Amino acid sequence: KNEAEAADWYRRAAERKEPRAMSVYALMLIDGTVVAHDRPRGLALLRQLAEDGYSSADLLLGQVLEAGRGGAAPDLPGAVQQYKHGCDNTASEDAKRNGHTEACRRYAQMLKDGRGTDADPDKAAEVLKKLDVERILDAANDTLLKRDR
Repeated sequence: KNEAEAADWYRRAAERKEPRAMSVYALMLIDGTVVAHDRPRGLALLRQLAEDGYSSADLLLGQVLEAGRGGAAPDLPGAVQQYKHGCDNTASEDAKRNGHTEACRRYAQMLKDGRGTDADPDKAAEVLKKLDVERILDAANDTLLKRDR
């Protein structure tokens, strides 16, 4: 009963467009956990979140597509596309905190291995180098902000 109540809570919060609830509910639909299996609806929720700039949705959607969760065959080109979208999304603090780095890492790995895309080790190295530069700049900004206080 508690699981069904939790699922109902996530459903209602997802209907109110609460991003975290939408992502949890989407995975419940994709996997058929506690709720009726509805992979297309779950994917649509994750895609909507990704379109709205919620970067962890790109990562989650990439993982779902890469693994073939919810009973579907893996969609490696689709996973590459979602990881790239999440990697390119650097416009918000949400992106930096919630999935951007991992999406970039996974995108680079798929480029390096040629999974779902043509192998491109140079592009993979470029993606990882960009992450290193972002990390260094973020650390420098944090240091400067602390010093100004």
